[in-house]
Amino acid sequence: MSVLDRLAAAGGLEPLDLHLGRVLLRQGADERVALAAALASRAVGEGDTCVDLAQRVATPLRDGEGQVVEGWTWPSLDAWISCLAASPWVTSRRADEPTVPPLVLRGHQVALARYAAHERRLAEGLTRLATAGVPPLDATLLDASVARLFTGFENAAQQQAVRAAAGQALTVLAGGPGTGKTTTVVRLLAALLEQAAGAGRPLPRIRLLAPTGKAAARLAESMAAQVEGLSLDPAHGARVRAALPVRASTIHRALGRRNAWGTRVAHDAGRPWSDDVVVVDEASMVDLPLMARLVDALRPGARLVLLGDPDQLAAVGAGAVLADLCAPGLEGPVAEGVVHLVGSRRFAEAGGVGQLARALHAGDGPAATALLGAGGALRSVVPAGPPARDPAVIEELALGYRALATAADPAARLAALGAFRVLCAVRRGPAGVEALNRAVEAALRRRGWLEAPSGRPDEEGLVAGRPILVTANDYDVDLFNGDLGVLDRDAQGQMRAWFATPSGVRAVLPARLPPHEPCFAMTVHKAQGSEVEHVTLVLPDADHVLVTRELVYTAITRARAQVTVVGRPELLRAGLDRRAVRTTGLRGALAEAAEARAPR
Repeated sequence: MSVLDRLAAAGGLEPLDLHLGRVLLRQGADERVALAAALASRAVGEGDTCVDLAQRVATPLRDGEGQVVEGWTWPSLDAWISCLAASPWVTSRRADEPTVPPLVLRGHQVALARYAAHERRLAEGLTRLATAGVPPLDATLLDASVARLFTGFENAAQQQAVRAAAGQALTVLAGGPGTGKTTTVVRLLAALLEQAAGAGRPLPRIRLLAPTGKAAARLAESMAAQVEGLSLDPAHGARVRAALPVRASTIHRALGRRNAWGTRVAHDAGRPWSDDVVVVDEASMVDLPLMARLVDALRPGARLVLLGDPDQLAAVGAGAVLADLCAPGLEGPVAEGVVHLVGSRRFAEAGGVGQLARALHAGDGPAATALLGAGGALRSVVPAGPPARDPAVIEELALGYRALATAADPAARLAALGAFRVLCAVRRGPAGVEALNRAVEAALRRRGWLEAPSGRPDEEGLVAGRPILVTANDYDVDLFNGDLGVLDRDAQGQMRAWFATPSGVRAVLPARLPPHEPCFAMTVHKAQGSEVEHVTLVLPDADHVLVTRELVYTAITRARAQVTVVGRPELLRAGLDRRAVRTTGLRGALAEAAEARAPR
């Protein structure tokens, strides 16, 4: 059995990874090169953009149950690196061959050429932005704008962020939930508009983006609410207010598509957006390829503002772009554009959720479990068995969805989705999304709060009152992965899927829906970008590698007021000791891009 087959049999490779390694072997590559290629492919599947061979050889191979695989030894690191460096299937990151080999070697890191190219292109684009000039500032006007716009907001960090961001083309506003990222950015945009108006220049065109439909909707709602209350310069107030955007779209929608399959975007370096300022909310959810395409689509002279929480879970796809940009020790022009905001307005810092968030951020398991054991707004529920099979747990979750199931109309059902949410670490198993969705829906039906399926052929499998989660992008229907909706009947009694929009509710024929699933329960990853009153986090019934400090922190900071954790305290503490750290090459690429642009 080859080394690739042995690794795959131990659970270290998926079929796609194994196939890539076998292709290289058939082309005559050394077995160690094929192994590195398969591991680089597996790394992407796990969210990394490369594999660190030094870490691999220092770590025993474990099977799917966490047991050390007997008889397995990794190649010698030095010999492995030498073999890769001499291989025609591998290049260095600075190589410029007409035909790019499939692998890139960077020290101990090996990446698929595609992901190394994404990192290099993104690093060059961000560094170009960070070193670009902006229109001259009128310091007196800027001081007046900041003083007026922040009347009633005594947050010096936010005011300093606006002053700094006004003088640069790249800004990263980093902070936890409620730290004022949107408050800051709306005032930054107003200040930029007032600068242009005061200088007699055309007002800048602004685009608001987010990675998911629900994140875009939240950004639009927050912007609209804050724009109305801004104290603007009376001389230009009407023009400035009209130029402030109150609509947002997903990044995918803004990039568009050039072919029917969406494999080529409509906007890139050759066809950039016409906007002068692009704001991206929930940037922690944006993976490496998407962020690289976004930066490509900026026109020369445009500004980019990224908002996000680097302590949240990274994107579902490969990379940890925001965390890399905000990493301690990062130096260079990009790092100079990072501003950290502190202090939460979503929940009182002295309140329960705020205290719990701080304990989780610090990885303080005993403090977190003590807070959850105190009751009130923070609760810990220890199930009698696997959560989906515990009647008491399921009844409590069903009670949380009573308002949604019994609401009188689609708008009321959608509003109820903002009151309660069940989040899970895993999809499968007795504590996973799939089992809990079935169990909660059945409990709601037993109580008479949810109707049974009608049995009509045109409504097969559809139930009024069931929330749904879109799981794939559909440009034709204008629905995207992560959009939340609810099934309900229209005034004529016909079943429709309803989605919230800035102007109200929108109905979609069930037959037109893209792939979707029930979402009485959803994964924490899918919940990023949302905010609800009460979050219930359901932990697996055994220690699980997916339960990390970042996952638990992300879950509980979706809550405005109440948190319930269903699971054993020792499993929560074990998760808080585990970090979700991704292996990437972006910081190295940023260092190289900064060196390349440094004056000689």
